[in-house]
Amino acid sequence: MTYGELKDQTRMLLTSDNSLPQDDTKIKASIRTAFTEMADMATPLKWLTMNKGENILRLATGDFFIRKPDLPKVDTDVMDIDSELVPAVARMIASYVAKEVSTKQYHRRLAEELMKRYDAKTRAFMLRQEQLGEYDSVLVDANGYPVC
Repeated sequence: MTYGELKDQTRMLLTSDNSLPQDDTKIKASIRTAFTEMADMATPLKWLTMNKGENILRLATGDFFIRKPDLPKVDTDVMDIDSELVPAVARMIASYVAKEVSTKQYHRRLAEELMKRYDAKTRAFMLRQEQLGEYDSVLVDANGYPVC
């Protein structure tokens, strides 16, 4: 999904509430915050690396690290996150922008549920690859970057 599509999705979630800021700097700050929170709650496969030269956010399973994701620059940039987690990013941004505390909590709860379900699938996949002895070769290329 592109950055522009993420903004459209977030605008849709905020119907009848505060509007998504027009200032891209504020939206990107929200994405940066959402990505940081996501790195604590989930393991996006696209952020996995074995390259210690990357800007690392935390350790992951095995010899993997969670790298700091790239922020989009223009609306046509593809988001640097697994596609299944884009709705969670939109929900996180909506939780930051929403007026009412109950609406903020609603979006936050749904984002956390999406991240938990995704993380359970990711962990099951990684455990299965480890059991098959294909853990490192399936998840990264020769440079240590994910191939998902």
